[in-house]
Amino acid sequence: MIYVTHDQAEAMTMGDRICIMAGGKVAQIGRPMDVYPEPANTFAASSLGNPPMNLLPATATHEGVTVQGATLPLPAGAPGTKITFGIRPEDILPTKNTGPETLAGRVASGEPLGAETLITVDVDGAPLIVRGPRDVSANIDAPIHLACRADRVRPFGATTGTILGKTAP
Repeated sequence: MIYVTHDQAEAMTMGDRICIMAGGKVAQIGRPMDVYPEPANTFAASSLGNPPMNLLPATATHEGVTVQGATLPLPAGAPGTKITFGIRPEDILPTKNTGPETLAGRVASGEPLGAETLITVDVDGAPLIVRGPRDVSANIDAPIHLACRADRVRPFGATTGTILGKTAP
């Protein structure tokens, strides 16, 4: 059976396979729990999840990826390549570490939801949403350092929007 919906939660819960469409073209097809953690492009990344995947401008370097002042040891193409750094809010953790591999910012807002807290962090002018534990401190304008789960980062081509190293569907 084919069922058409614009409700991402409905698609994720009802579908054995989902097809994400963008402008009448297929953006990605797959099982919901394959597409969610591994979107093929920035459209699919921003279509699933509430809140959706964070997408930030970044640059590949010899050391990894430079994103908003942090250098993360991740392979992402030839040095100097402009990329879009994608990471889900639940794959970012507040940390006490202040090293060069952490993102530093200021808390812009906190939204306690009972079991979790959504924190919007201003990282050099770019908003980054973090899904933290319910007891995380989210004092407005407080400094915060964030660690990203390197195995969950998705590097997309800055101009193509597709995952690096793969072709579009």
